[in-house]
Amino acid sequence: MSSYSAEEVSANYEKEFGAEDGAVVHRLTVSVSQLFHEWRLFLYLFCGRKERVDALNAASGSTAKVLGNLLWDNAVLKVRALTDYEKIGSNRNMSLQNLCRIAKKFDIVDLDGPFEEMRAKCEKSRKYADKYLAHRDFHHSVGRKSSPITRDETTASVEAIGDFVRLFHSRFATRTTFSHQLWERTMKRNSLLCFIWVLSSWMKCGQRK
Repeated sequence: MSSYSAEEVSANYEKEFGAEDGAVVHRLTVSVSQLFHEWRLFLYLFCGRKERVDALNAASGSTAKVLGNLLWDNAVLKVRALTDYEKIGSNRNMSLQNLCRIAKKFDIVDLDGPFEEMRAKCEKSRKYADKYLAHRDFHHSVGRKSSPITRDETTASVEAIGDFVRLFHSRFATRTTFSHQLWERTMKRNSLLCFIWVLSSWMKCGQRK
C-alpha cells in the first residue's frame, strides 16, 4: 500500500513537471492504473476458476453477463481514448502522447517511437471500439463486416499501455512518486485486492459532484 495521500502524489508530480504538466502526468498515470485494475477484475471474475464463473451465473446469469460486458467494453474504450493522438484537428486529447511531449520538454528521452509501437499493439482494440462502441458502423452492425476482439488481444493492449507508462516513469531520476502505483505486468495476481480497490474507486466516483 502507498504511504502517500492523493494530494501528496499530485504535489510531487507538480514539483517534478510543473503545475500543468504535473497534473497531466498524474491524471494519465491514475487512468492507466484504473484501467489495469479494472481489467484484472474482469479476468478474475470471468476468466478464472470455473467454479467462480458458475457461481456468478447461478446467482444471476443476466447480471453477470451485463457486468462482464460493461467491464470489457469499458476497458476497450479506455484503450481507445488513451492511445489517441494528443491533438486531432483543433481538439486536444488527454492521451498518452502527452507523455511524449512532456518527456521531450524536459529533454529526457524521445518516446515517439515507443508510443507508436504501443499504439500498434492496441490496433485491434482501437478498431473494435471504433466499429462497435464509440460509433455504430452500419456494415459491422448488420453483420456484413466483422472486427472481433479476444480477451488475449485486450490483455495485450492493456499490458502494452502499462509498459509504455512504466518506460516514461523509469526515465526520470525521481521515481518515488510512481512507485506506489506500479502494477505487476501479470494479470493473475492480487485479483481479490484488485476487486476491492475497484469497488472502492467506483464508490468514490459516485460521490463526486
